[in-house]
Formats: sequence, C-alpha cells, structure tokens
Amino acid sequence: MTHSRWWALTVLFFIMGCNDPYSMIQYEGLELAQVSGVITLDGQPLPMAQILFEDNDRTYSYGLTDADGRYTLQLNTVKQGVTPGRKTIRITTSRGGPEFTMLNESFQPSEEMVPVQYNVQSKESVEVLPNQPQVFDFDLKSDGQKVKSKNINEESPGE
Repeated sequence: MTHSRWWALTVLFFIMGCNDPYSMIQYEGLELAQVSGVITLDGQPLPMAQILFEDNDRTYSYGLTDADGRYTLQLNTVKQGVTPGRKTIRITTSRGGPEFTMLNESFQPSEEMVPVQYNVQSKESVEVLPNQPQVFDFDLKSDGQKVKSKNINEESPGE
C-alpha cells in the first residue's frame, strides 16, 4: 500500500469515527413529547425497571426507574422524549443473559419481578400527544391483574 493510500484511509476512518450518527437527526420535526412518571409494583416503587413506549413498527423510547420508581423517557442516547401516537407499554426488571456474562464475568442476571402481562405479553397502551410534557404512572400488580395506569395530565383540578 502506498503512503498516500494509507494516509487517505486513515483520514477516512478518522472522519467516519468522529461523526455522531445522532447529529444528523432533525429533532424539531418529530414533535417529541417529554414523558415521565412513576412505576410501582403492589403499591411499592419499582427501582431499576426498564420501561418501553413501543410503536407499531417496533421502534421505541425507553427509560430506567430510579430508587423511587421514577422514570423519564429517552428517544435515544442524546435526546429525551417520545414521538406522538399510540404506544404499547412494556415494563421489565430482567437484565442479562449470556451476552452480558461474556462481557463481565461478575455480572449476575436479575430475576424478572414483573409478570409477563406487563412486558412480553403487554396489551397496555397509552396515547402520547405531540409537543407537550406528559406524566404516566403505572401501578402494577404481582398477580398480573390489569395494570392501573394514570395520565396525570388528564385529571381535572381538585382530584
């Protein structure tokens, strides 16, 4: 390989590696809504739970609950929010599997605390409105009964 070819390939790899794939996204046209809320299981905060707001095309926004069960949705690693429309809600506490233990031998997969009715078999959905903050709380039941979800924005004053 000639010196000029090597130099051209080095520059090309440097340019490709420095480009942030999310820098090209035009977020303004997505009408993102800021969505947050609290997830409880049997009335207790559910820490370290993953929540997905999933579209029909299987794209999703995601969040992770803190120690108090609070979450805020992310569109991707750069931008908070969720696109508007009807979303299927999936909530899980399971982490890991062989792919995680191969990367970190000390990693211990976590046991799923959330019944399948709230994750892989979820029929729970919400309607996300464009360009406005919304709060969706989910009170899950360990016996798999219908989830009690509440959109804080729809409550009338005095409730």
